[in-house]
Amino acid sequence: MSPPTTLTVWLHDEPIGAVARGRRGDVRLTYSPEVLDRHSGNVPLLSCSLLTATARLDATGFIDGLLPQGEHRRALAARAKLAAHDTFGLIARYGRDIAGAVQFTDQDNEPRHRDRWQL
Repeated sequence: MSPPTTLTVWLHDEPIGAVARGRRGDVRLTYSPEVLDRHSGNVPLLSCSLLTATARLDATGFIDGLLPQGEHRRALAARAKLAAHDTFGLIARYGRDIAGAVQFTDQDNEPRHRDRWQL
């Protein structure tokens, strides 16, 4: 099975867009039209650095911050047979299991439903 070229971005179990590997190895985010209809321009839906817009946004820094750093990152990369600097490859492999409300899946999968705290 070949690695995915595009991943669906899920926020709280809702698809909000897609990420793809850019030409320079960066990660590019495109919000879905439905999200753009609900959240008109310049809303910090994922991050203050990724305001809602129709343009493809550089999400490399944001996604890199979701991944572990240092030795843990190198160990995960080695397990997946990836370079530790391959942000897109790492998020493609581990994007369903990162901390927080965001998950990344290939187009054939949905996110893992996480138990939510009930107050």
